[in-house]
Amino acid sequence: MTPRQRIALQADWWPKACRVQGWKVSDRDLRLRVCAWAVSLENPTQQSLLEAISSDRQPARWLESTNDLDNSADVDRVKNCLGMLADDLKQTGEVGRPQFGSARRKRDVIRSSLKW
Repeated sequence: MTPRQRIALQADWWPKACRVQGWKVSDRDLRLRVCAWAVSLENPTQQSLLEAISSDRQPARWLESTNDLDNSADVDRVKNCLGMLADDLKQTGEVGRPQFGSARRKRDVIRSSLKW
């Protein structure tokens, strides 16, 4: 996870999801639990994600910190799931579709290579 992504998670993605779900933004344990379920569930619906978060079950992959999000796919999954929890339709449409994040990164590399 890059510093820029970490800032976006803390300042944008997580607070938006908290507002919609009625959670406290300062609840670190809940944030880590939500992120852990986001990377553990293959293609969650909002209902299945919320059920997993509130259950006694343990996610397949536990996170000690958001620094444990170790690749672009992890960050995409967390961003999309938090967007879904925030009722963001665009992000919801990308849940379970990793090709969207991959394509976006490729377009960004191409754009940065073009001379203007």
